[in-house]
Amino acid sequence: MLDFRKVLLATVAGLGFISVASAQVVPTCTISNSAPTAYVAVEGTTEEVATLLLNCTNTGAFTGPFNLTLTANAPITNQTLTAAPHNLDISAIDSAADAVTSITQPAANQVLITFNTVTAAVTTFTVNGVRVNPSSNPVGSTITITPSSSTVQIAATPANWPAGFVSKTLSTVTIDGTGYVPGGGSVCGNTGTTAAPNTTTYNASNVGLTANFLDSLKSSGDATSAPPTSTFGTTNVNVAAKVGTVLAVTFNNLNAAGVNYYVPQTITAGNMTLTAYTALPTNLATAVPATATTAGTLTTNILTSFGTAYTAYNTAFTPNLTLATPTAAAALPLTGTSGTMYYAVSATTTTATEFAFISLVENVPVPTAVTSFSQTAVAASISIAGQASPAYPGISASASPYTATPTSASSGLLTACSTTLLFPYVVNTAGFDTGIVITNASGIAVGGTATAATTGSCTVTFYGTGAATSPGNTYSTGTLTSAQNNTFATSSAQPGLNGYAVATCNFLGAHGYAFLFSGAGTPAAYAADYLAVITSSGAVAAAANLSILN
Repeated sequence: MLDFRKVLLATVAGLGFISVASAQVVPTCTISNSAPTAYVAVEGTTEEVATLLLNCTNTGAFTGPFNLTLTANAPITNQTLTAAPHNLDISAIDSAADAVTSITQPAANQVLITFNTVTAAVTTFTVNGVRVNPSSNPVGSTITITPSSSTVQIAATPANWPAGFVSKTLSTVTIDGTGYVPGGGSVCGNTGTTAAPNTTTYNASNVGLTANFLDSLKSSGDATSAPPTSTFGTTNVNVAAKVGTVLAVTFNNLNAAGVNYYVPQTITAGNMTLTAYTALPTNLATAVPATATTAGTLTTNILTSFGTAYTAYNTAFTPNLTLATPTAAAALPLTGTSGTMYYAVSATTTTATEFAFISLVENVPVPTAVTSFSQTAVAASISIAGQASPAYPGISASASPYTATPTSASSGLLTACSTTLLFPYVVNTAGFDTGIVITNASGIAVGGTATAATTGSCTVTFYGTGAATSPGNTYSTGTLTSAQNNTFATSSAQPGLNGYAVATCNFLGAHGYAFLFSGAGTPAAYAADYLAVITSSGAVAAAANLSILN
């Protein structure tokens, strides 16, 4: 009897609807990662996310090809490689070590990975080194990547892979603008035309910063969650960074007239090292670091100021941070009242939070009078320096800066070369007149403080009844050398005055004497004298505005 079931089965098989011998179960792969294991900097444009791991089943009879498409919620920004056939610096491998045929980027936020053959039972597929630009994603959000494939089934749960949290690079920024003058001594630029340049230095301001997460600051070695070599089966392609993270430190509100400023040439804190550059480095293989000062005593004094600042900063933390006092200083180049130094991360670690401390030191080097050090309060704006792709790690030029308010409005007290004298009673009415003598007594020790012999002048301003309208109410002594004086009568300088006078001299060591009398030309009916009151001897606040800008 004819078995119609066998005939029907043979007919269906002959028509190609089914083949028992060649039947193949489609592998199923599940995302192993259930939570992000990496942080990415919101300022970054080439941030590496965590490793993607797919666990697969039913692969015993599967021989490929295998393709995997990764779609991210941010642009994918891997470098393009010249080594064919792999044109992106991403590594992908399966548990049987089968070679990747190609890795391409069909869209800005997609990567396509292809294995032409899968030679044995495969249990996992691993993808390393995917980089994204998270600068448009909100801080605190998650970078997600959705895998898909036309050759295997991707399990629906979870639907996408949480590849990293978006976070700011720096967590804290502190600024200390207090400064100090050791022993309360006076410093100005007038050390005399033949004297050696002044080598006294002062700590003007300090800034400290701490990284927000592990590996947020990257070195030129690009030490991240994957090594700086992308592996394609047995083929290795070098994709190390040209430059690491760069901090652009801009000091504002500086005094460009006769003051020099210095910052550390290198900074070592824990496992991190920062190296100073006067221009933004885009390739550390060719960039030239800032030149170290070699000015003998000046350099020694700068390093002493660094050490004092670093010790004070270190003791403010419990437990103490591992800070190394800089062994060299670099001059801060000024453009007007601002100066920028770029600090590239030349060494770092992936296992500890990074921190750094940058101290600003000031010095008046010239042997001529510097008459003003008036500067404004310290403020800070800190962000990351922009770098051109593909010099990993890339940074967005539009990244929001970090700001900090100073702990003090005064900073780095320098003593200007000036003296102010008050003549409290000056009269030229009712037959009285006042004679005034102003002496340049610079170059002698006054009150235990020695001043340098300096040439300068004084401007006397008159106030009270009968004083002329400015600028007619002033008198100039003209140039006075050390030990020289100027004498004048009120009747000639400001006739008809009944009030007082203030003399402002652009040198230290000015002194004054006044003689009041009546009956000029005849035996005096009345006479009195007094010494001028020294109301100030030049101390004004100097300050620096610290900022790390894009």
